[in-house]
Amino acid sequence: MSVFMRFPGRVIALFLACFMSVLGPLLIIMTGSPTPEVAQHSSRLIFEEHKRMLYSTQREADTYRGAQTRVMYNRVGKCGSRATLTLLEAVAPRNNITLVLSDINNQKELSLPEQIDLVNYINQLPAPFVYSRHLFYIDFQKLGAVPLVHINIIRDPLTRFVSGYYFKRFGDGREGQRSSKFRRDRFMTIDECVERNDDECSNTKKLFYIVPFFCGQEQACREPGRWAVEKAKATVRDKYLVIGILEEYEDTLKVLEKLLPLHFRGIVDTMHNPDPETKEKLQTMSTKHKAPPSERTARILRFRLQLEYEFYYFVRDRFHRVKKELGIGREQK
Repeated sequence: MSVFMRFPGRVIALFLACFMSVLGPLLIIMTGSPTPEVAQHSSRLIFEEHKRMLYSTQREADTYRGAQTRVMYNRVGKCGSRATLTLLEAVAPRNNITLVLSDINNQKELSLPEQIDLVNYINQLPAPFVYSRHLFYIDFQKLGAVPLVHINIIRDPLTRFVSGYYFKRFGDGREGQRSSKFRRDRFMTIDECVERNDDECSNTKKLFYIVPFFCGQEQACREPGRWAVEKAKATVRDKYLVIGILEEYEDTLKVLEKLLPLHFRGIVDTMHNPDPETKEKLQTMSTKHKAPPSERTARILRFRLQLEYEFYYFVRDRFHRVKKELGIGREQK
């Protein structure tokens, strides 16, 4: 009796989830796709499950309603974030949201005082908003932040590394790029980098790039190994509403539009029919002089990136479950 009295919302949510798990598939079988009502309810169930994982008390759960208007996108480099933010910038005025883009790109790890300063800054932002920065995960709640919804996008680790390798040397279509940093080895191909066993292509700490964005701010998160990967997986399970996959980019935007319509409404249509200014920006985003690696190079790098791949496949499987629940797209192999 006391359990039901204390957690009536959880009992109702559990009953609805079980009921829809039976009704939803039946409707899909009969109609070929989820009805709008089923898809909308599935969206709510995903939010409820996310809320249940994040907040263990009724008071915390009540606070979560406000979190749906406050979105943190700690974007991973070379994973489509600039295109996503360009599209979001186009729909933000129509959706009446604030888009806050940090211009700090090279400081992903913060000291505790810096984390607290960031919490205080984000707390005072007018909701609804999306805040985006290249940043390793921070548990904002533990630092006193108003609850946030966490999202992200990642991509195949090898293609991300190749894109980043050439971007550092040649930039993209934006004027003024790139890079006096590289002199002797600026024109070294990625095949030559692997053949020479150059540090850039062989140092496991440098290759361990995606996982730390989800593992967190601890120094151990930068050390390639089981602990960091498992902690990153736990963070994804417990803290992230959704992490999209760049190889399934349109489906990623559809999922975001379904789960966070206040922020992302219209973003898929904008991708297909951008205004002239947005279209021009999108056309500058391809990395220059990007040469695909040979099969041998790809095989060597995939082996060196195996921890990154383990995490990528974990996230991709989770994303496919969300897509299936929402009736969006087809799973990619």
